[in-house]
Amino acid sequence: RDLQKALRHLVEQIRLSLLPAAPFSFEAPPKREIALQRKIERERTKCFVGGTSRDEVKFWESYLSDFSFMQQAEDYQRLASDIAEMIAPFGDSLVLLDAGCGAGNLTFFFLGHQYPLSQYIGIDFAHGALLRARGIARAMEHRRENQESAHGRSSIFLQGNLDSPLPLQPSTVDRIVCNLVLSYVSDPLATLREFARVLKPGGRVVISTLKSNADCSQIYRNFSAHAQ
Repeated sequence: RDLQKALRHLVEQIRLSLLPAAPFSFEAPPKREIALQRKIERERTKCFVGGTSRDEVKFWESYLSDFSFMQQAEDYQRLASDIAEMIAPFGDSLVLLDAGCGAGNLTFFFLGHQYPLSQYIGIDFAHGALLRARGIARAMEHRRENQESAHGRSSIFLQGNLDSPLPLQPSTVDRIVCNLVLSYVSDPLATLREFARVLKPGGRVVISTLKSNADCSQIYRNFSAHAQ
């Protein structure tokens, strides 16, 4: 019901923007039709999973280019704040790895909120997303140049696949963040082993992920209400 309500609201907002004078009606498809469409989508997913890595990168490049708006959503900001609390305490000698940094949503949060770090490392396999994340980091660095309270820290971005060994030496990072990424890798256990390899003794890993069949419609409704 929540998903149907969110979809109804989305369609209505599109209609008001594009065809405000057009009559509006919303009819939910029969359950049998929904079941058939789900079967079709599962078959499409199988085709995608069996595709080339180039196809996969292209998909994520497109997805991440539209995901940056999430950093403006209050729900995402609360998630980022919760992650920061779990990472704490920060410090001027702390090295943070953002595994699957995407287009830099957490880059913006950590570097823009003046958390004391020695180095921020972002890793992702989508080159275009890394370029956007690097651009965010440079903007944050320019903003800090004229601030006396700025912490001396650096940021680097590495292209790497979380399904492969990380391009880092053992015991090199103090904290690892893997935000909404782990459920998309092919072998999560192997990825976690890599996290353990590059983590310093006494370090900490913070992982967030969506539960199975997660209903994200409330996030949309909150964002839509805030935008209005």
